Amino acid sequence: MPKIRFMYEGNDYDLSREQIITKIVESVSLQITLPNDLVIHIADLGDAVYGNTSLDYRFKNRITINKNLQESGIMEVLVHELIHVNQVYTGQLSVTRTGSYVWRGRSYKVQNYETSDHRQYSQLPWEKDVAKKQQRIVTGK
Repeated sequence: MPKIRFMYEGNDYDLSREQIITKIVESVSLQITLPNDLVIHIADLGDAVYGNTSLDYRFKNRITINKNLQESGIMEVLVHELIHVNQVYTGQLSVTRTGSYVWRGRSYKVQNYETSDHRQYSQLPWEKDVAKKQQRIVTGK
């Protein structure tokens, strides 16, 4: 299981949330390969974004979870982002310095997350891969 370092925006420390996140990471790490170190950043991501995974090499293995998520909503979002961490860690997904995404050796130009259509974004190959794996990880089927 990865060693988790929690980061907070302001005074948002929440032991209960950390315990939930730690249990989820532990469970997921038994199913997919994760790096030895993981940073979970709890921050205000607005109303439309629940979580994201940093693909920037300066913030390696960092997941940001929206601090406004209820505890019941953390699992789905965190599993989704952990799969992205796995994609990056295993070399399937990366981003170039010019902002192009590279999925399994093929380059994709993607518009900003906040301005892109969710349906269109969900059709990107790495998002389709997450959807397929997420179902299996969450349900065990």
